[in-house]
Amino acid sequence: MPPRFDPQALRLELSVADLLDTQLLRSLGFAHRGGYERLWLGQAIHSRYQEEALERDATYRREVTIRHELDHRGWRVGIQGRADGLRRDADGRRVVEEIKSIRRGQTLSPTVREVYARQAALYAWMLARHDLAAASDPEQVPETVAELVLIEIGGEDVERQPVEVHLDALDALVLRRLNGLLRGFRARQEQIAARRDAAEVLAFPYPERRTGQEAIIDGVGQALEERAHLLVEAPTGLGKTVAALYPALRAALRDDLKVFVLTAKTLQQDMAMAVASLLNRDGAFRSLRLRAKHKMCANDQVLCHEEYCPFAREYYAKLQRSAVVPRLLDTHETLLPEFVFDAAVEAEVCPFEVSLELGGHVQLAVCDYNYAFEPYVSLTEFADDADLSHTVLVIDEIHNLVDRGRRYYSPTLSSEAARRAAEDVALGGAPIHRQLAALCGQLEQLIYETVADLQPGRERS
Repeated sequence: MPPRFDPQALRLELSVADLLDTQLLRSLGFAHRGGYERLWLGQAIHSRYQEEALERDATYRREVTIRHELDHRGWRVGIQGRADGLRRDADGRRVVEEIKSIRRGQTLSPTVREVYARQAALYAWMLARHDLAAASDPEQVPETVAELVLIEIGGEDVERQPVEVHLDALDALVLRRLNGLLRGFRARQEQIAARRDAAEVLAFPYPERRTGQEAIIDGVGQALEERAHLLVEAPTGLGKTVAALYPALRAALRDDLKVFVLTAKTLQQDMAMAVASLLNRDGAFRSLRLRAKHKMCANDQVLCHEEYCPFAREYYAKLQRSAVVPRLLDTHETLLPEFVFDAAVEAEVCPFEVSLELGGHVQLAVCDYNYAFEPYVSLTEFADDADLSHTVLVIDEIHNLVDRGRRYYSPTLSSEAARRAAEDVALGGAPIHRQLAALCGQLEQLIYETVADLQPGRERS
C-alpha cells in the first residue's frame, strides 16, 4: 500500500518499502518478475527455510512485525514492516534476516543487491531505534545487525551475506526520504485543489439532455454520494456512457477519486475515450486507454526479460533519462495507446510498462474487464489488499462479466492444447525440448483417455 497521509492529524503511515528510493525499487527490472509461479515457489522456499531454522535455533523467530515511530517536520511518522527472520548469533547480537530466492547460478547485480541490503538494513534500523528509544539504559540494548539469506531455487545452497548497519547514516537516509515524500504530498495537494476547482465548472458536453439521461446523472451522483452500487438499464442510443461519466468524473475531480471504465469490447472503449475527450475541453484531467500487453509489445515476441528484450533492458534508467511519462502527461490530455507506443519506442522502453506508469497519474482509465477482475493480470490497484475507497468502477454491459468470471475461475486444458504445445516445444531441437515434448504428448493422451472414460463415444477435443 502507498504512504498514508492524514493532514488533519499530521500523521504519516509508511511501510519499509516506502523508505526505499523509487529508483532502487524500479531498478529491480524485468528480470526479477516471475508471476504467480515465482511468487508461490519463493514462498515455499521461505517457509521451508524458516521451519528448519525454528527447529535448530531456539532464538529464531519468523515473520516478525517491527514498528518504529518518530517526529519529523511536525508530522508523527509511523513505519511498520515484517522481517523474514530474527535470531541471536553467538555474540548475542540480534540478526535480522532478509530471505530471497534466486535462480540456480544467478549472481545478484550490484543494484539488486543494494535494494535487498537496504531493506534488511532498514529493518535492523527500525528495531534498534525503537528499542534504544524505549530503553532506560541504552547500553543494555543488544547490537542489531542484518544479513541477506540467498536460497537457490531447486537446490539446497544457502548463502549468507552480511549487511552493514550504520544507524546514523540510516537516520539521514530516512529523513531525506521523508522530505521527498512530504514534498510530493504537498505537490499532489495543489493538483487536487486545482482539479476540485475544475469540478465546479465541468459542463455537460451537449446543450440538451435526452430523455432518461437526467435520471442516470442523478442516480450516479447519488450512488457516489452514498458510496453505493447502481445498476442502470436503458435502451441503446440513449447516451448512457456520457450520462454515467459526467457525474462520475465531476465527483472524481471534486473528491480526488480515480475512475475506471471497464468494458468487454474495443468499440465500447472507443466510445468511452471519445466521451472523455468531450468532457475534457478545458484539460482538467488526464484519461488513458490501456491496451493488452501483446498488442503493446514492441519486441518481436513477448519475452519480458532484460536479456531478451531491448525495451526491458535498463528500463528504469531509460525511463528517467527520456522523461517520457511526464512528457506524455504534459502533451496529451487523452492518452491513446498509439501515442504511448510511439513515444515509448522512441525512448526504447516497454510501451506496456509505460502505459502502466501513466495509469498512476491519470484520473480516468479505460480498459478491459481483465484489468480489474482477472486474477493473474489485474492491476495493482485491484490487488487483494488494495484500498478501493478512492476508486469508482463504471462497468459497461455488466451482463458480459458473468461469462468472463466463469472463465477466470474455471481454467480448462484440452488435448489439442497439449498437442500444440508438444509440437511447438519440439522445434527447439535440444534434449530438454524433446523431453518436454514427450511430457506434453503424455498429457495429451491422459486428457483424451480421461474424457473418453467419462463420456464414452465423445470425439477427441
